[in-house]
Amino acid sequence: MNHDQSENSVHESLGAIANDVESILRLMGAGGPLYVFPGPIVIVGEELEVIAANPAAIRIVHGLQTGNAVSVSALISAARSGSARPQTLRMLDDDSGITTDLVAVPIDTGDAVLLMGRDISLDQNLRNALVDSRQRYKDLVEVSSDFAWETDSDGVFVFVSVGGALGYEPDGLVGRRAEELVVRPGGVQILLPFNANDRMDGVEFDFVRADGSVASLVASAAPLFDTEGSRRGARGICRDVTDERARDAALAKARNRERLLTYIVRTMRDEVEPEAMLEAAAQAITRAFSAQGCCILSVDSDDQATITAIHGEMPVGTTVDEIVSDVATNTVIVRFNDGELRFLGQSSTYHQERNGGLVLWRALSTLDWDRDEISLLTEVVGQIGIAVQQVAAHRNLERLSTTDPLTGLLNRRTFVERITRRISKSDENANPDLRPGTLAYIDLDNFKQVNDQLGHQAGDEALIAVSNYLTDEAAPSDVVARLGGDEFAMWLEQTDENDAAIRGKRLQAGVGRLEKFSVSKEKPLGLSVGMAVFAPNSSEDMEQLVARADTTMYDIKKGGKGAFGIAAPFRETRED
Repeated sequence: MNHDQSENSVHESLGAIANDVESILRLMGAGGPLYVFPGPIVIVGEELEVIAANPAAIRIVHGLQTGNAVSVSALISAARSGSARPQTLRMLDDDSGITTDLVAVPIDTGDAVLLMGRDISLDQNLRNALVDSRQRYKDLVEVSSDFAWETDSDGVFVFVSVGGALGYEPDGLVGRRAEELVVRPGGVQILLPFNANDRMDGVEFDFVRADGSVASLVASAAPLFDTEGSRRGARGICRDVTDERARDAALAKARNRERLLTYIVRTMRDEVEPEAMLEAAAQAITRAFSAQGCCILSVDSDDQATITAIHGEMPVGTTVDEIVSDVATNTVIVRFNDGELRFLGQSSTYHQERNGGLVLWRALSTLDWDRDEISLLTEVVGQIGIAVQQVAAHRNLERLSTTDPLTGLLNRRTFVERITRRISKSDENANPDLRPGTLAYIDLDNFKQVNDQLGHQAGDEALIAVSNYLTDEAAPSDVVARLGGDEFAMWLEQTDENDAAIRGKRLQAGVGRLEKFSVSKEKPLGLSVGMAVFAPNSSEDMEQLVARADTTMYDIKKGGKGAFGIAAPFRETRED
């Protein structure tokens, strides 16, 4: 039994026993016609108690029992009001999207009310679909850019639809040869629908509008024949797809730009080290722009530009320097031709502050930078601004983790790590060409009095002065560090015992630079320096080297301060 037959059967049964509750209850028993009825059926008593219900009425039953079915309760009250007509209620279930017409009929002389619902979703949807279809057809007809036409055997327009086309009134086209208005790129002969000998569909060509601009048309056409089978012309429809083609081209360009930007950003993100990230970005950007080279700039607070990463051979010359400077100091796009190269650049920002930039170059013999490349450059520069800032933050963190915050010298940990790498080697790979180096362990004399009597600010100034003095005395390959408090260290590269003595004397000779920080002449601020020479290919480790220099420094302290000393050579221990 289908849905409609089931409903008819139920309605016939209810009509016969409308006031016989017991009969209705029997029909609602398991397997009965009311039990399997697809719509909800409920019998409600005088106090809105549910006497019986089929499975389809579970939501209504739940609503009555919880007091949430306000509209259903009102429907029941209306049915009991004595109206001769059945009361109806239309309900929409938001969860299922089903619309139900619920009918309330008093039974058993009005003591009970029978609720029976019918799913009208299909009817409702069909009505809505019909209304939508009519409106859709009306809208399509009104906005259609299609126009119908007919030509004679010579390809001359003999009919154009009432609305005209492409800015022409119908009379403006009728009588004109269609081919005269077709744009033929490079004089290429194309098969036109206006001269169709067979059915044609989807033929695309360019056509001159009334205002002289060019439109892209897609046409479908069929030939016309007279009663004798001779061709007498063609008939068809043209559709203006100019805007569609422009959108397609714009979308294709946007997708290509997005693809290139994604490639550049992914290349950057695949690099863990910030420095390597910029180098990878320069390479990816060069490829994406089909350029000869690319350099990424960082800009300091004084607008001074530094090339942070580069791919390709960087041109040299005053003009190139000017371009880099222009990019660093301007937010606009910089375009410049110089010699045999085209340049394109733009500065980058982070939180509205200029922090870097990007410069591209390629041969003058290639195409000029187009709008899409300039648009892509702007998007890429946004990513470069973030990357340059990340590199700057990384460098700052690295500087903070490796240097002493007061003096800017290396801290103890970094100094020990670097010197350990210099002196560490395996015996079997001993290098006979290595030269000695010297570790100088430096402790300030009478520094406590500076802090105690002149204050910690004066003490900090004294420490900064010492660090500047040691830095000035250091050779380019030397390493200077503040170990903590008033203790400093220097690694004197390629310095044997004789050279160490010379360096020690020079350190003591220039200590007068610190005189202004002394509390008194009796207790001048000075240096006690213990020096330990590291022999090439020695088995001595960093801890042993520091211990030798430190012990010598304390011997100087005990002996009167203000001097330097060189520790006895390290004694190799031999296993028997």
